[in-house]
Amino acid sequence: MFLEALLGLGMSAVTALWAPMGTNWSCGNQKWISAPQYQGNLLSGTQAGRCQIFPQKGGSFDEIEAYIIHKITTEGQVNYGPVAETFLNMPSKFYNINQTVGSGSMIVVAEMLVHVATDKSTQVAFVSNSRHVDGTGDGKYLKRIDLEVIVTPFEDTRSIDFSAPKLAFQLDFKNTVSVEKPWFAPKDLFKDKVSQGMTQIFTDQRNSLTNDLAGRL
Repeated sequence: MFLEALLGLGMSAVTALWAPMGTNWSCGNQKWISAPQYQGNLLSGTQAGRCQIFPQKGGSFDEIEAYIIHKITTEGQVNYGPVAETFLNMPSKFYNINQTVGSGSMIVVAEMLVHVATDKSTQVAFVSNSRHVDGTGDGKYLKRIDLEVIVTPFEDTRSIDFSAPKLAFQLDFKNTVSVEKPWFAPKDLFKDKVSQGMTQIFTDQRNSLTNDLAGRL
């Protein structure tokens, strides 16, 4: 089915319904902020979730910012940036980046507007909004994919050494996906399958970023 290829939804069960855990990180279950709804033939939904990282090597806002910048600039084509700006009332770097996914006859190229902001002491914000999404084959039905990650510190109370409290990090994720319904797809079935696919996309983004960042902290 085109939908499985488009959204990466195979025959296996959707994994976001359980709470994954790495050696020094864990995530809770996702939740719908805005459940998938149609606006004309465009089906859109927004999900959120939270993960926690317990650093094993230390960790700082500078390291988190550097990791995010390295990730976005090496996994995509930088059209321009970094451009100094203020975003969410914090010093920020802005990038315009093309991200390409897919293979064979199904390719998606998304022009992303990316902000990486931090005040170096209370939070790091990573916000990536799709400005334009173009695709071939079944990829042409994907119209929007946005991601927001807000990283904030908290005290790791798991340690029995209360004289030396350790810093941990909380990651709050928000993801919005919009998919256009082809004329030939049954409306209810399309909504059901895309909803599962949106959950899969959210899970993959959340787990991949959390696991990668945790391995560096």
